[in-house]
Amino acid sequence: MFFNYKSLIKIIIFLGKKTFLGRSFFKRILIRIIEYLVNINNVNINNPLFITKIFNFNIYFFSDHKTEMKIYFERKESKEINYLTENLSKNGWFIDIGSNIGLYSLSVASLNTPKKIYKILSIEPNPKAITRLKNNFKLLEFEKRYLKKRFYIIKCAIGKNKKKGYLDISENIENAKVLKKKIGKKLVKIKIDKIHNLIKRFKIKKISGLKIDTEGYEKEIIKSLFVKSFSKEKYPEIMIIEHNNSKKYHILHKFILLKGYKVVFKSNSNYVYRF
Repeated sequence: MFFNYKSLIKIIIFLGKKTFLGRSFFKRILIRIIEYLVNINNVNINNPLFITKIFNFNIYFFSDHKTEMKIYFERKESKEINYLTENLSKNGWFIDIGSNIGLYSLSVASLNTPKKIYKILSIEPNPKAITRLKNNFKLLEFEKRYLKKRFYIIKCAIGKNKKKGYLDISENIENAKVLKKKIGKKLVKIKIDKIHNLIKRFKIKKISGLKIDTEGYEKEIIKSLFVKSFSKEKYPEIMIIEHNNSKKYHILHKFILLKGYKVVFKSNSNYVYRF
């Protein structure tokens, strides 16, 4: 073709970030244009097309229907990320359970300076997501070499007990689900560990923030975190918990409030709490 399709996609992403075209009906049109450009140019969708910047860090751009396109438009949970990065206390840990390709983890990591320390425990069981998370982190680490001892990627799911399990990867990366039984065709074996095992392993004394996005597994994780031996001094200061408008979420919501948390705000995807 007579134009550089990659440059055109970059322009479309810019418009998606900076204008009303990145919202609602118009966003879907932009995504279809990108997909059209990818198809007519016979792009290998298993490889990234280029590097683009979102929020305050660089990320590899894929158009393989595995990563939601609105991430690249900075439309994915931007209110939550802005609140987190503006209010997270330093010299503590941010624990990201279900970190996917690193949207939250890398947003927090980008806050680091030689003197301002934010440690990140990024937990994800999906092999493809882990690969992309690691590669995205390398881009940030290239700019901030000191991050190596502040950013830890753990390949596992979190549950009540340490055991083996299965991950349903039949949908895109963000919608992979942990299964207790081997049901379905597109499954991968995964490790499941207890959150307190990781807290002990990394000697975590202060949790500045906690985010959980595990496609319906949130209740089990929260209940396993707030055991009797877990003192209030170690409670996460900020919690971002996916609700996905589930009718059953009110049970978990009530449990969290009873622990002393207040609701900061609710979005289409998450509740944001403060202790």
